[in-house]
Amino acid sequence: FSTIYSKWAKGVHSTANGFKFGVWAGILMGLGDRLTDYGLTNILDFTGTITNGVMYVIFFGIMGIIASFIYGKMSSKKN
Repeated sequence: FSTIYSKWAKGVHSTANGFKFGVWAGILMGLGDRLTDYGLTNILDFTGTITNGVMYVIFFGIMGIIASFIYGKMSSKKN
């Protein structure tokens, strides 16, 4: 996650940038994975699937903020 973020951010490590990356990662990975599980395994109903997908988006958004914070601190130490 952090390696992909560092390539995507191109040196701009703001909180908003990290959150945006995390939300997109959560939509693509988390929500996509939950919808695949719903279609193939039918463990949860659709409401549970969407709720779980939204939780993934929030989780990945927080991870993006943390990654941007750490990369921002690391880049400021280099300068």
